This record gives sequence, C-alpha cells and structure tokens, in this order.
Amino acid sequence: MRELQRDKGMINPDLTPLIDVVFQLLIFFMLVTTFSQYTKFDMNLPQSNVETMDKPEVEVDLIIDKEAKLFLKIGDESIEIPRDQLVEKLKEFMEGRKEQVLVISADKDLKYETVIETMGQVKNAGIEKIEINTIK
Repeated sequence: MRELQRDKGMINPDLTPLIDVVFQLLIFFMLVTTFSQYTKFDMNLPQSNVETMDKPEVEVDLIIDKEAKLFLKIGDESIEIPRDQLVEKLKEFMEGRKEQVLVISADKDLKYETVIETMGQVKNAGIEKIEINTIK
C-alpha cells in the first residue's frame, strides 16, 4: 500500500529551458530594433490624386524632414547630407546614371521655400528626372 502512495506524487515541470528561450527572443528583438534607426522617418506627406507609377529597380529618395535636414536614402540605407554639400554628393552618386529618377519626400508642414530651394540644388547637380512623393 505504501508503494502506491509514493508513485502518485506531483510532477513539477522544469521551466528553465522555457525561460531561456523567452530571454533569447527578447534579446534578439531588442538588438534588431536598434539597428534600424534611420530606416523610418516621421513624415507627414501631402496627398495627391495621381495614379502610382512604376518604381525603378533601385529607388533613390531625397528626404527632407520637419527640421529641414536632408537624408539621401538608397534602397534600405540612408545617410544625412549637409545642405551645403548636397550638389556635390548628388553629382557623385548620380554619375553614370542618367536614367535614374530621384524621388523627393518632404514633410507637409515644411516651408514651401525650402522644398523649392532643394529642387533647385537637385537641378544644379544635373538631375533631370525628379518625382515628388505624396500619399493617396
């Protein structure tokens, strides 16, 4: 009779491997989210009724944020460009790429004058194909 009572004891599962996996997932997501600080910009784009056009293979964006800072985004990488070096950097990048389209994304609350000055600098760099990014 005593042997039957010993076998009916409670079995406690070991939670250590589960906790280890949860902590590893937490560390993974913390590391992955810190590497993407320049991939997203807080932008308030103006609206448009124009249909979307075909996208080029490598999209090149010139982003102007709320503080009028300039960022050149090529694919998934983006670099900040000082305003006085914009023409040189664009000439350097667009050399040999006459068919490349430059997409300008400017914040809706930005001064109109800032966008026009930037477009003038883009034209001075020899870029003829310019698109302005909007939301529909």
